[in-house]
Amino acid sequence: MLRFLDFELDRQLAELRAPDGDVIKIRPRSLEMLTFFASNAGRVLSKRELMEAVWPGVHIGEDSLFQSIREIRTALGDDQRQRIKLISGRGYLFAAEVTDTTDTDAPEQASPAIEPEIQSEPSPNRHGFSMRRRAALVAMAGLGASALAAATWLPRFLAGSPVTVAVMPMAAGDDPQAARMAADVTRDLTDGLAKIDAIRVVVPSDAAKGVDYVVSSELEKAATAWNLRARMTEPATGAVKWTTSLSVDLADADAQRQQTRLTAGMGHALAGRINALQNTDERRTEGVPSGAAKVAIEQATASINQTTPERFRAAQAMLEKALADDADNIDLQVALAAFQLRGIQMAWFPAD
Repeated sequence: MLRFLDFELDRQLAELRAPDGDVIKIRPRSLEMLTFFASNAGRVLSKRELMEAVWPGVHIGEDSLFQSIREIRTALGDDQRQRIKLISGRGYLFAAEVTDTTDTDAPEQASPAIEPEIQSEPSPNRHGFSMRRRAALVAMAGLGASALAAATWLPRFLAGSPVTVAVMPMAAGDDPQAARMAADVTRDLTDGLAKIDAIRVVVPSDAAKGVDYVVSSELEKAATAWNLRARMTEPATGAVKWTTSLSVDLADADAQRQQTRLTAGMGHALAGRINALQNTDERRTEGVPSGAAKVAIEQATASINQTTPERFRAAQAMLEKALADDADNIDLQVALAAFQLRGIQMAWFPAD
């Protein structure tokens, strides 16, 4: 049992209890992070150290880290960020007295009082956008560095107009464990593909509405392995464009690594096939912006990727001028709308 700030963290039952004894609902990953914080009270923990402790062997972005820290602060009522402090240029500090009752004979020790320099960190802005939602929207818009930070299993994509893909929910039969794993793999696969600028992922309900490809799959839990089968079809012709099957051993990894291997095994092959089809299909060149519109979009994107208000205003003006000269250009309309969304996310518009 770890005790701090009148809270109890029961490591055996994986429960966080409030001062009144009620169990506080908190996600397992966030509880793991809180346990790691409390076990290292008084020591500054880097972001990398936290991510490796809570998500070992898994590639994640900082959004997941920030979300867990916000959840922990909410659970502890740490609205002023005095218990979990951001230390400038170093990481995070759990500033609370912690008692570990594993050894009942050990004297209680308080974590040292440390008042280091505090630095502001990502937090919801005045529009109510969370950092997680902001990062997801930026990735979908194809703007900024977060859109380029694709999952580690993604191959390098060549330039071309976007391919529209519908990822259907993975079938898993009546096994609840298989159903959970299938849902997690589908989510991770969809998130990974959505980070590629050359792929536009749509919700399954839109699968029959003019998409280029539909991805379907089945997952089965056998006695010793997960068995996954997947295929990609072209709705316009009914042709099967890609199939794969793979197995992941149940014995040589924990559930999280099994999930990662299933996603990577299917995702890398799928993305590579889409890449190959995209760059050999002449139809993909029909929708590529040309002339002044293409130049304006490329220059505006280069400007906004610098992520400053001045660059944003220059990019917006560039697109507005190009659109004034070519008012019916869909590519310019979409680009300007995406840039304006970025301005809202970054709070770069005037208050009114």
